[in-house]
Amino acid sequence: MNEDFLKEYITGKLDAIHEKKVGKVEPTYVLMVELTNSIGKDVKKILNKLFTEGDIKVGDTISDKYIVRKAWNKDED
Repeated sequence: MNEDFLKEYITGKLDAIHEKKVGKVEPTYVLMVELTNSIGKDVKKILNKLFTEGDIKVGDTISDKYIVRKAWNKDED
């Protein structure tokens, strides 16, 4: 994992959430739930794109969803 990329991504998210609050609400600190919800939206957006491009398959288990990359098994469609 490229920790520098991840660090930059997270600090960018923190700054974006903070900037939306400045001059509108107090306090302007970022809650963990705000950060994780924002990151979760990005993850879902990228997963949807990967699904649309055919790079992943998604299915259901009893209590969750599973994801399979097509690159893991070249014999499956």
